[in-house]
Amino acid sequence: MSVATRGLTLSLVLALGPSSSVAADGDLERLLELHAQGIEAHRRGDAATLLAKVGEQFLSVDDGSVREHSRAELQATFEEYLGSTRFDVYRDTRPPEARVADDGSLGWVIAEVEASGVQTTADGGERPIRFRSAWVSLYGKVDGSWVLVGNASSVSP
Repeated sequence: MSVATRGLTLSLVLALGPSSSVAADGDLERLLELHAQGIEAHRRGDAATLLAKVGEQFLSVDDGSVREHSRAELQATFEEYLGSTRFDVYRDTRPPEARVADDGSLGWVIAEVEASGVQTTADGGERPIRFRSAWVSLYGKVDGSWVLVGNASSVSP
């Protein structure tokens, strides 16, 4: 599936709402497990675990823009970000919600977190950080396994 098609699919999935009547056994649980692994990876500053299930191409929607990223680009970005950030708090503020499309090929997780900690600045100092973020992560099923292919997010202080 092309990135453009995935973007259109994300729009349709969000517009059409939840469906999971034919989800394979364990699909919803696996999607929530992937979310939990991402939360824990943020706490540990572990970019490799965070990106372990990201596809070779990834589509992000944030700050009013749609961007396509390669897995390598995301790896570099998250290694820098998590390498300079120590979270004291990174947790769900409400239970995440997972859904699977009727044909079982797409799944998504809607999440909201709060975070606080310290980030190292370019001059070697530290600054406190605190934010809330909400997002929808879109997963495609590839060879029977969920792969993260897109994300639409918002962040507020």
